[in-house]
Amino acid sequence: MKTGLFIISVAAFVLALYFLVCDLLNSYCLSHFTYVMLLVIILLNSIAGIFMTWPDILVKKNK
Repeated sequence: MKTGLFIISVAAFVLALYFLVCDLLNSYCLSHFTYVMLLVIILLNSIAGIFMTWPDILVKKNK
């Protein structure tokens, strides 16, 4: 289960980073700012998921 969460976190990180880079300098309005902030929240959430599951993945590989 932890491996699945790790894979989902990495996929969410890559996708959020891709969309953030693509849309960062697009336009400046309130809806765009909200969209970028949601992408940042998803990015930070996926980083937290990676950090929480990384030790379990390393322990599993060493066994």
